[in-house]
Amino acid sequence: MGVIIRIAALIMHSPFKSFSALLALLASGIGHAQQAPNLPSHCKPDEFAYLNANMSELRYPQYKTEEERRTKPIWVLRKTGKVLSICTDRPSEPFSSVAYRFGQIGNVEFERVAAKSSPFKVFERTDTPHTGEAVLFFSVGPYTYCVSEATGQGSGVSLTVIKGGREVASFFSGNDRETDYEAGLLDLSFSQKKSAVLKESLIN
Repeated sequence: MGVIIRIAALIMHSPFKSFSALLALLASGIGHAQQAPNLPSHCKPDEFAYLNANMSELRYPQYKTEEERRTKPIWVLRKTGKVLSICTDRPSEPFSSVAYRFGQIGNVEFERVAAKSSPFKVFERTDTPHTGEAVLFFSVGPYTYCVSEATGQGSGVSLTVIKGGREVASFFSGNDRETDYEAGLLDLSFSQKKSAVLKESLIN
């Protein structure tokens, strides 16, 4: 949880548009993979998109002076041309399949599909009276991949890769819905067990 809390704190001090949490996967409604025409997607024609986001690399400049640290952005975004998609086999729970895909369109560099034997973990929490986050994560070997979307008055989708309790890669969509990202296209529960491929759990 420490990495997520630290990133949330950085976003709260963003020099960009106002938002103050990480990302999440929380909303209602039904949306097919083709219902967000302005955003690219890795979801297949027979799948339903829960989330699509254009992901930029999140970097933390190392400033030399106190004035720079006080006046310049805490973090900056570098465009990657890569897209994050969360796709399901049905328009509503219970899902039999939830897929994570990341990479450039037409060239998925990493895919993970949740199964009953290895479900994706989910949870939601409140950061302040006005902001929160909903989180989906899974582990592969020593790496944990954490996808979250800010809720409440926050906005934006983040992807953080953690190894040994330390952040090794971090991406952010930007906070303009329908331009940088679209999330919550399906009704996905973060607090009730409705799908065998999803399990409520906090990050260790």
